[in-house]
Amino acid sequence: MKKINLRKMLLALADVFIIVVSGILANYILLLVGYIGAASSKGLLSYIVIDLVMCLFTLYISGTYSKLWRYFNAKDYMVCGIAVFSGFTLGFVISLFLQIPQRKIFCIVHFAIALVGILAFRFVFRGLFLTLPRQEGQRAESAPLLWAQAMPAE
Repeated sequence: MKKINLRKMLLALADVFIIVVSGILANYILLLVGYIGAASSKGLLSYIVIDLVMCLFTLYISGTYSKLWRYFNAKDYMVCGIAVFSGFTLGFVISLFLQIPQRKIFCIVHFAIALVGILAFRFVFRGLFLTLPRQEGQRAESAPLLWAQAMPAE
């Protein structure tokens, strides 16, 4: 049995949380502004679940869970962004095929919030949980795993 890497599992669980919360947040914002009515929230759960499954699938296929990002360069963020876009596009197509009614404005806002959330989490994740080399010739320093470890000793 393979050893499950906790960092990779944390990324996947964070993606699940971000996609679900971004769908709820997008619905709330659009209800508040008045772009959609309460009747549009009818297919919300099924649409979020479809988007969640498709995004996790495309993120997995793109390699964001199979390897841990080593340097977090622009290419890594682009691959992640393209995977999220592909997942939401597949989710939209599947929901159209299944005749789940969704407003396009909701799909766009949901995608935008989820994309920013997923990329921002990876940026924060990099600083909190990974050891990165600084420059050539300098030794790598470990980032603190917890905020409490960064506090000075009394």
